[in-house]
This record gives sequence, structure tokens and C-alpha cells, in this order.
Amino acid sequence: MEWAYFQQIVTLLLGRMAVFQVLDDRIEFTIETETFIYFREEFDSTIAQLKMYRYTPTQCYSPREYEVFVEPVEPRYGYRIIDEPIEISDDSSAYRLGSPSDELVLAFLSGIPSDSVRNYRRILSSRIINVRTLRNDAGEIHLLDLIKKVTKISLSLKISLSEGVSAETMLNRATSFLFSVAYNTDTAVKIIHSVNELEFERGHFSSRRSTNLRNLESPKLFYNHELIEQYNLSLTSEDPFIKFIGYYHILEYFFDAVYTDELINSVKDIILHPGFSTKKPKEINKIIDTVRKKTRANQDAFQGTELEALELTIKRFVSLEQLHEDLANYRPDLIAYYKSHEISFSNGDAIDLDNYTSDKLPKKIAARIYKTRNALVHHKSNTARLKERGIYHPFKDEAELSNEIPLMRFVAEAIIIKTATEI
Repeated sequence: MEWAYFQQIVTLLLGRMAVFQVLDDRIEFTIETETFIYFREEFDSTIAQLKMYRYTPTQCYSPREYEVFVEPVEPRYGYRIIDEPIEISDDSSAYRLGSPSDELVLAFLSGIPSDSVRNYRRILSSRIINVRTLRNDAGEIHLLDLIKKVTKISLSLKISLSEGVSAETMLNRATSFLFSVAYNTDTAVKIIHSVNELEFERGHFSSRRSTNLRNLESPKLFYNHELIEQYNLSLTSEDPFIKFIGYYHILEYFFDAVYTDELINSVKDIILHPGFSTKKPKEINKIIDTVRKKTRANQDAFQGTELEALELTIKRFVSLEQLHEDLANYRPDLIAYYKSHEISFSNGDAIDLDNYTSDKLPKKIAARIYKTRNALVHHKSNTARLKERGIYHPFKDEAELSNEIPLMRFVAEAIIIKTATEI
């Protein structure tokens, strides 16, 4: 980006917030009654640093450093800003969540087409900015700091490593760190992959773990990106229907894998049995019957298969003792509630989570979840089927469905963590 182009972009973007005078070697801008100066040599120095990276308008990458704009995903009540930077490090990595670097701001501005600057004014924040908060330690207002404060590009995640890695690995590390933030604080923060993702104001949601961000450690696991997207959608939605379905999508992500593994193991058990012989038609029929029972094509049988896959997923990935602990820490009354309460609109089974060593508990949990899922998504006009499955009425049943969200969230979190890979 050339100096003249930068001058043009800045004055068009911020013309309503300050009075600008553009000169060959500097930009002078007046806020209220005070004038500040941004010199061309500052711009040239930052551009020289930016050229050391591969960059797009939303991220900068080198084998040892990565910075990307991020945005809190909070519905309805406003745009939350983390005012103080969060810095976490260990022997080989450092993470910083806070104000973006000057280099990243220039990368962003360089991507704005000169004939479309007015369209980019949507990134201007509606927050009331106190001029005093814009001043640095010397009492000055830096032009790039002004841009960071009055726009939605006010937050970034920066990662520094002792050894070089690929851009994909950097992105995986960023995703892992932001999941740690969401998991511990209920503050879902998403990566901004393109400028088009910078949209309208969002709001707050209640805290659950409320861990201070400064108590976090560098992430040790890579998480599945698709699961994290579903997790953030569920975490930030205020609609229990969307929350439930989002968490259920995380559960069903592994249905095919766990069910196929179960089928393989069932057939393998038959083949490895000392009494098995390919010369005995009866033994071959055992294999055929096993496969047929688990892969029946009619719809009702398929639903039975999905229920079994859900049970297998819970068995494989969820520690029932940890699930009990999470729910008890979140809301102690939920343990007794699930034990005594069958879901009225879905006939979802009561579950005794105190008995977390029971072999039957995964099946009970799966049945409660699956029946509720069916009541949410099936609305066919078959009276007998609706009576069996139940049906969800959004306003009438919303409060009751809300009580199922903690169970779904903790099961989903267990799956995300259990299926992660080590960094």
C-alpha cells in the first residue's frame, strides 16, 4: 500500500470523526480542539514490517508468528471488548488476545478498494468512545490506535512460536486457544476470515465457568473446526432449540464412525470365535444376520440404528463420572431433576446420573437425548407417531427444553475434547 492511498482511505473512512489535513510527509488530524500528527516515516516503518509476512486483510502469517482479527460472538446487547490484553505463554509458545498490531491494521486497510470505502463504514463501531481513552502514555493519540478503537477491528489473536510451523497449524492453534476461552468463560470468540464477516452489534450471555482469562494456559490440543463452529453457534444462541440441535450435531458427527466400528467388531467376534468355520452355513448366516440387523434400510430401523450410534458415541467419548461432576458444579439441582423428571413433550427417559458406574446409563442418556431430538425435528401429521414421539411447542415447552441444554453442552464438550489431537 502506498502512502497516498493510505491517506485517501483513512480520511474517507474516519472523515466524520476528525478533521484531516493531508500533507506530503504527514497526516494532521484534529479531534475536538486538539491536533495530532501521524508521520510518513511511521507508516513506512510499519509497511516494511508488514512485508515480512504473508498477509490478507484479516491475518498475517510467518512460520513463527500469526495474527488474525477475532470478534466476540455475543447476541443482542452490545459488542464486548476485552480492554486489557490477555497474554499466555510457555517455553515454546505465546498467545496474546488484545488490540491488533499496527501491521495487521495496515493489512486490513490495504484490502479496502478506494471506490468502496463508504461501504466499509459499517465496521465503525456504535460504541461511545471517550477521547481520554485514546491517549497513549505520552498523552498523544496515534492515528492507527484511533482506527482500532472506533472500528470493529479492535481485537486480534497473535501467536508466537519458538519453531516454525505451517499456516494451517497456526490456524489450528488459534482455534484451540479460542475454544479454551469459550470453554472456560462462556465467551465465544470467532476468527474473522474475511471482511464480510464484520457485521452488526451483538450482545452478552450469562457466565458458567467464569474462569479469569489470565488463568488459562497455552492449548495442548487441536480441535475439529466443524465441531467448534457448531459449539460456538450453540453457546451464543439464546434459543434453546438452536442450542440443542447445535450440540446434537456435534454428537452425530461421529455416528458413522462409531457404528461402523461396532459392526466390524461384531463380525470380527464371530469370525475369531473358535467354533467358527466357513464350512458351516449356520456360521456364515450369523454374519449375514448381524450385518442385516445393523444396516436395515427401512426408516424406523434406521432410527433405531441412530439411537444405537448415539449410545456408542456416549460410551466411547464421555466419562459419566465427569459428566456428573460438571452438571453438579453447574447446577446441583439438575442431578435430581434428571433423575425424577421425564420430559413431557418427548417422553424422554429419566436418568440417574448418581449411578454413573451403571452399564445401562449410556443407553438411558442416549434415549433421553434422542427422543427429545425427534420431538424437535419431526412434525409429521401422523397422530399415532406424534403420540409416540411427542412434539415440541416452542413457547409452551421452551423452559423445559432449556433444562436439557446443560446435559447436551457437557456431552458435546466431552466429545470435542476426547476427539482432539495433541499439538
